[in-house]
Amino acid sequence: MKAHQYFFKIILILSSLLFAVSSINATEQQLAKAISLYKDGQYIEALDIFQSLNKDRYSPGLFYNIGNCHIKLNNLGKAISNYYSALQRNPENADIQHNLKHAISLTVDKIDFDKEIKGIKDVIYNIISHFTLNTLQSSFILLILILGLLLIFSRLKYHVFFKYTNLIILVSCLLFINGLSIITRYKDIHQTRGIIKESEVKVRYGPGFNNTKAFILHEGTMVKIFKNSDNWSLIQINKNKSGWIPTRTLIIIA
Repeated sequence: MKAHQYFFKIILILSSLLFAVSSINATEQQLAKAISLYKDGQYIEALDIFQSLNKDRYSPGLFYNIGNCHIKLNNLGKAISNYYSALQRNPENADIQHNLKHAISLTVDKIDFDKEIKGIKDVIYNIISHFTLNTLQSSFILLILILGLLLIFSRLKYHVFFKYTNLIILVSCLLFINGLSIITRYKDIHQTRGIIKESEVKVRYGPGFNNTKAFILHEGTMVKIFKNSDNWSLIQINKNKSGWIPTRTLIIIA
């Protein structure tokens, strides 16, 4: 390769690095400006910047700040949806948990999915829901390592194999349960959910305003979304309460 080609490549690399650094600096400046505007009570202006920064990033910190702006602007539904989006990406963050809990306390409909326990399946699901997917995956890997070590040790010392049989069976059962828990938690995380964004929404037995009203939901209530049909969504808040609402009344949790 000729010298001028090397030189051209070096120029391109340096230009890319300079562009990346300038982009980072510009983002940091915008973020600092948004935080300053928020502290000064200029929530609409701060919200515009936070949303523009989060357009392609889907950052938990930005979702959190967007939620804070919406709370200040009394947009309860939008605040809760952004807090949930932040929590999905950073489930251990105490600030996000606190602000989400506070926002939910302001809603009219007091619905707690965790209290919907009617059988052993619900008890197990309720236990699983308190663990993050990362925690379950880490414990799964740990159990595999323990089982592997037990099997290797039992092979090396064959005469004591039967002494470890019960322990091997126990770890295998825990591994199986842990695997099912991961699948269940994964499905739960990827279940489409939405937040009611209007002050009041009539839930109907079918998709269409000509269908009978089943019950009413209010702004900020989280629902599970199972189906969409002609601008209507089939939603559920618990096993005994489901129905159809206009899709436009929902904010899909990102």
